[in-house]
Amino acid sequence: MAEYIGPLFDELKSLHSRRPFASFAVKLKTGERYEIRESVSFAMSRNVVVLMQPRVNLNWDQIDGFELLESNSRHAEIVGLLRRKPFVPFAVLRNNGERYEVAGRGRAGLSPWTIGIATPDEGLTIFQMEEVVGIEVHEPAT
Repeated sequence: MAEYIGPLFDELKSLHSRRPFASFAVKLKTGERYEIRESVSFAMSRNVVVLMQPRVNLNWDQIDGFELLESNSRHAEIVGLLRRKPFVPFAVLRNNGERYEVAGRGRAGLSPWTIGIATPDEGLTIFQMEEVVGIEVHEPAT
């Protein structure tokens, strides 16, 4: 098996080492896509890329490219809102129709792939970032 040294290798190496990790899809020349949500979900060498779930061994010549997933931009948007000074309340809209109000900085926490939001009854709801379909910012009236 020939070693691959080229831009795809460099791009995947960069995606693997990115902190915080950003979810991405591996796009194959056949049109198939595999989503990678954690840095431990794949391994790579100059000969092959191994995906862990589902277990797939790919040769570099099968790979068409990589694509960052939408949940990463939602993550960045929420991080920006939580850091905003002064804080402005916002709502997170979920793909099942549920809406979660974030009334204060300490009312939400997130990782690159999950979000936790404190509920009014002092509970906590945790779900995947990919379930976030919208964000509504409650800008103060001027």
